[in-house]
Amino acid sequence: MLRRSAGSLFAALVVVASLAAAEAQELTPETFPGYRSYLMPQDEELHWLGITWHPTLWQAVIQAHRQRAPIVVWATDGHPLGHACPDGIRARRGIWSVAKIQVLVEKNFVAAADSVRSLSARPGPEATLFQRFADADSSPGRKSACQGIWAITPSGKALGVSRAADPADVQRMLEQALVRWEHTPD
Repeated sequence: MLRRSAGSLFAALVVVASLAAAEAQELTPETFPGYRSYLMPQDEELHWLGITWHPTLWQAVIQAHRQRAPIVVWATDGHPLGHACPDGIRARRGIWSVAKIQVLVEKNFVAAADSVRSLSARPGPEATLFQRFADADSSPGRKSACQGIWAITPSGKALGVSRAADPADVQRMLEQALVRWEHTPD
């Protein structure tokens, strides 16, 4: 009973606070500059744009064949380049904004960012390619079509995978993938 009362009180406070906040945050010509600066990304949030991202895996595969280069694939549940959830923002700020990772990717890889849902749902060679490398690192009982960062050959052979949000882990994976790439005919 006490829980129910406390829960109801909390819900009522949230509603009242939301209404008060909505009134206090009215958009006017005077408040617009504050809103704009709050909503616009800060410089440190844009460093990830230093990597040339292909918006689909297939575009990266075509480019990688031309360049004879490995591919780094960043796939999330929703397109990672536009993902506004905390995980997408953290990856853009924390992994792809690290200067060493940017140089490593730009110099050695063709970069692709794509949606796991789209890659899993699209019929054809792109979905087949995605399943090939996504399944390669799946443990028993693990759903293959999950989020991650992969290094692959243009034919889809997995060179490495990271599911960590730690830039050092991603950098290590990419460096090890380059060593494998040197010894992998594709």
